[in-house]
Amino acid sequence: MRFWWMKTSEAWPDSSWLETSLTAFDEDRPHCEGDGLWDIYVGGVHQEPHGPQKGTWVWSVTATFPGPRCPFTTNGREETRKAAGQRVRETYEKMVAFYAANPWPGPQQTLPEYLIDSAGAAGDDDDASLEDALRQVRATWDLPRAAMRVTTATRRRSCEDRSRAGLSLPHPGPTLACAGLNP
Repeated sequence: MRFWWMKTSEAWPDSSWLETSLTAFDEDRPHCEGDGLWDIYVGGVHQEPHGPQKGTWVWSVTATFPGPRCPFTTNGREETRKAAGQRVRETYEKMVAFYAANPWPGPQQTLPEYLIDSAGAAGDDDDASLEDALRQVRATWDLPRAAMRVTTATRRRSCEDRSRAGLSLPHPGPTLACAGLNP
């Protein structure tokens, strides 16, 4: 870890910053995707200029890592600049250790629900329609049987309610709900 501080106004001179604002950087920051200052930015401190907490030092660690949310407090107030700077460094070191111990496995594949309606009314051929749809999904995705959840739902009551309301909808028949992958 190569941790260092710089006046924020010197790091980004094109913006306006408090004169007391200091920014922390780590050149060896994990998961760094570039070599600019924003890529190695860790956090910062500044002295509160106004209000009831005027004179206290605000500290904040804004570095982020892929994975679960950081379980530590990442901001606060201290009486001195040195104490605030130490809190930034300590918190960042805890974050690096936490994410090293809990590596992110990468983006997880989501398994959305797919609904395949079979045509016709409920009957013996509906089971065959479901099996055909199930075979088709398995063949498309090359999924084992255990990766799929099949349910039969007739929704007759909702169709009857709609017909009473003057809506003419055919009975949708059984439904195959499959946890699959996006094509």
